Amino acid sequence: MNPTSGVSSTTGAAGLYASLPSTSGGPDASLFSQNNFMQLLVAELQNQDPLSPMSSSDFIQQMTSLSLMTAMEQLAQYMSTLGQLAEAQAAVSLLGHTVSADPGSGTVTGQVQQVLQSGGNSPTLVVATTGGSVDVPLSSVESVS
Repeated sequence: MNPTSGVSSTTGAAGLYASLPSTSGGPDASLFSQNNFMQLLVAELQNQDPLSPMSSSDFIQQMTSLSLMTAMEQLAQYMSTLGQLAEAQAAVSLLGHTVSADPGSGTVTGQVQQVLQSGGNSPTLVVATTGGSVDVPLSSVESVS
């Protein structure tokens, strides 16, 4: 795959930057990926003035920025996973406890019998009430006893 697909010598880095997805007048930082960064760097290198090329320190600075961006993306992924694990642990810790929750259809009070987890979704508690079992999102729990 050519890393400069969509970048021509007439559009250059400015044209690529302008073509990035945007919200509220500017590129959305969450959509600016490592691939976009590499496209901008390659376009900049292709369109630089041969009589005054980019200095070594500028190039190293841009490569450091790329490394930092990659590390930040990985950190964001790890933090997201950590948040999901913490949420799952919180749900499991409620097993056997009596909870009160409002899943939107009125307050439900009962003992947590089971925790359901599917994919990256938030855990759902199966709460045993006098009228049967009710599935309750973890986020709707109001109190625990």
